[in-house]
Amino acid sequence: MTPNSAFDYIVVGGGPAGLCAIAKLIALNIPPKKIAWIDPHFEAGDFGTCLSAGSGVPGNTTVESYLRVISAMNCILEAQGLAPVLNTNIHHLNPNTTCTLNEASKPFKTLTHQFQRLVCAIKENVTAIHETPNKVSVLIDKTTITANHVILATGASPKNMNPSMPLKKIIDCNIAFIASELKKFLSDSINTTSVAVVGSSHSAALAVMQLLKLNCEVHHFMVGEYRYAESKITPEGEAYTKFDNTGLKGEVARFTKDLNNKQYHRYSAQNKAQITTLLNQHESKFTHLVVAIGYETSNTLTINHHPLSTYAYNPRNLKLNGLSHITGLGIAFPPKIIGHEGETEYAVGVGKFWATVNDPNVMEAWQCEALPA
Repeated sequence: MTPNSAFDYIVVGGGPAGLCAIAKLIALNIPPKKIAWIDPHFEAGDFGTCLSAGSGVPGNTTVESYLRVISAMNCILEAQGLAPVLNTNIHHLNPNTTCTLNEASKPFKTLTHQFQRLVCAIKENVTAIHETPNKVSVLIDKTTITANHVILATGASPKNMNPSMPLKKIIDCNIAFIASELKKFLSDSINTTSVAVVGSSHSAALAVMQLLKLNCEVHHFMVGEYRYAESKITPEGEAYTKFDNTGLKGEVARFTKDLNNKQYHRYSAQNKAQITTLLNQHESKFTHLVVAIGYETSNTLTINHHPLSTYAYNPRNLKLNGLSHITGLGIAFPPKIIGHEGETEYAVGVGKFWATVNDPNVMEAWQCEALPA
């Protein structure tokens, strides 16, 4: 790579979504050396690093879904003359079960390293992107490269709710989700026996489960009820999963359904404003707080001098509003899914990322004319 190098595509982010984009572009016969892939680590993003620390996060994705994506990527590698990723631990698990992200991430790290060999892999951070009618420029450190199209798979960060309780210590989600990391945190923290958890999703249920297993008293503040993933069949005989994206699965679902613990206290609210009121009313009952209310776009880069989070996106084709040659992908830019029974969800997960890059609407949004000579 040299300053002002020109590519057909630049993919920003080395997590599962970025990997899916790279594999799909190669499958579409884009010359691999006309694809730039930028990430500071190339270790499968948070999926392969902080969420796989210690004992790892219990996953909400079936082994079968991971294996399906691995198989598809192996076919692409083999077509390029590279060795497939076979016979890892996940290949020997029951495909109908879930597993930890620690276990799931291992083959995806190996896949990442294989695909790195094909494309122009740049181990750096992107700081700024500029789009003009003729090109998209990507600033990496002090070097600028250009592309016809940029795909942003930049990941996301847990949302904050800025609670008005300055004396309460926040337990980071990436600690609360992992049993070994949470145990270490609690052993280093004085008098941490009562923790508030805010949220109604799989993330919140996971934090509650890990805290109760460590004998903490939990005060759980929720809007609405939990959903559970349900296996169903359409009248035409098609199998599907209701609440596949938002419903609890695996170990977390089993634990939550059987939850009958005197150290668990639940508070229900109608909206986020009521959650804040309830937190203030009960704040004397807990010393620490876990906020598990979803994820938001990371502001690690700017586009046309504006933070990335200021750009909305089209949930049908993932194009960023107001931009012609930049699309999102992954947890920060999930497509909207309408289920068989009319339920609306946003699709997140390795299998969903692979389905997204195979969506005709998304592939059409990736089409672009060559840069002017």
